[in-house]
Amino acid sequence: MKCHFCWDETETPQITKEHLLSAPVAGAFRIDRASSSFARFDEEAVRAGDLSGLTWTPLGELSVRIACAPCNNGWMNDLEHSMVAVAGWNKQGDRPLGAANVETLRRWLLKTYVVLSVMDGGTRRFITTEDGEIDFSVIPEVTRASQLRRGDQAAFDGVVVGLARTNSDAFAYGFGNPTVIPKGPKYANARSAGVAALTLRSLQVWIVVPWFRHATTRLPRGVTPPHTQLRANRLQSLSVKPDTLAPVVDNGEHDIAELMANLQEWAGAEQARQA
Repeated sequence: MKCHFCWDETETPQITKEHLLSAPVAGAFRIDRASSSFARFDEEAVRAGDLSGLTWTPLGELSVRIACAPCNNGWMNDLEHSMVAVAGWNKQGDRPLGAANVETLRRWLLKTYVVLSVMDGGTRRFITTEDGEIDFSVIPEVTRASQLRRGDQAAFDGVVVGLARTNSDAFAYGFGNPTVIPKGPKYANARSAGVAALTLRSLQVWIVVPWFRHATTRLPRGVTPPHTQLRANRLQSLSVKPDTLAPVVDNGEHDIAELMANLQEWAGAEQARQA
């Protein structure tokens, strides 16, 4: 198994667990990771035909093996601690967000989106099953993950982030596919984009990640893109339970069959060049 972020290919890479909500972020937003639990399926049991594999996992244990130890204990750990400043901004209410917090929010949300794409998006099952169905909900974003680790701003091409307020005193999240247009057999389907929305008590944070980097995205009504002068007390209030279909991603005119054929041709040429 490779690290999703640095693609470590050593013979025995130590792949560690990345928590959906880390202890530093939970502490900063005053979220009790022991008081909330989420329903999870045991994938191995389900594959074996045992549909009773539903378990409840405490928020503090909600994690996935995705990052190598150097990534997890290095830049990713620094990023989690940087979210403490965002929590302070949210609590104070009338202070401008600032450039550093805008960058922290974008980076943390994209990292969290990658975690959720494995945890709930089935990207490790990016295959065609025996019955011909595609067994995943979003396309893996391994290139963006690598760019994020390197600090390459290209990781955010086409990505849209937004903020809102809620009346919640707990943690909640939603993950899935937004509304994708245009629709039809010649166009990419809904899996060509993913959306995650996390409620950190009174602050709700959104990220929409399209596979087509030229795509344009419309956030739900009431969700505000972050900017340096944004104040938390000016955010609009939304429902604690996010509607993942509310964002709209427009992929523009394209022919998905032609695009995939060109991609396969390019991959074949690259493989031949490197042989």
